[in-house]
Amino acid sequence: MTKPPAAGPKPPARRYLARKRFVWQQRSLAQIAKPDRCESFVMPQNNTLRFRQGENYFELFVMPEEDPALQNYGDAYATVDICSNGFRGRNDLWVSAASLREFCQALIMLEATRRGAAELESISPDELNVKVHSTTSRGHVAVSGKTGYLIQHENGGFWHSIEFGFEFDPSQLASATKLPWVSRYATQ
Repeated sequence: MTKPPAAGPKPPARRYLARKRFVWQQRSLAQIAKPDRCESFVMPQNNTLRFRQGENYFELFVMPEEDPALQNYGDAYATVDICSNGFRGRNDLWVSAASLREFCQALIMLEATRRGAAELESISPDELNVKVHSTTSRGHVAVSGKTGYLIQHENGGFWHSIEFGFEFDPSQLASATKLPWVSRYATQ
């Protein structure tokens, strides 16, 4: 008679939500105590707006619609990837050209003056609300907001989201304002 193999420790459970690659990881109590468990998805380097402080990060990748024959010309398909104090999420969504224009102009002004805020919202309600803003009169800045979406099932739906916020080094604003898409939308 042979013994069945001994069961080892179970890995943390993971749920992958199909619609938009929004990823949640259930964590054991030991993992929750260590919020450094966020590992960044690989996003293209040349077009990604990034703010980072320690293990916290906010990344926004933007792909503008370039075909003038389309109704959504100028709007952009965006991917947001967030890790804030151990909570993590990723979402794909559409942002209007007008919203991007206002955000980029305000971001450039925030970088120059270290006062005010730059806000970005998705076309679909509550899929993305992000605010890059000054937190003190001495030029400290933070990024905060939320992203999420509704998962429909046969008998209803469930809203999945993450709210986040953290301060970051204001010098990161300079590299953000030099991104090609930020310059493009700010001058429209």
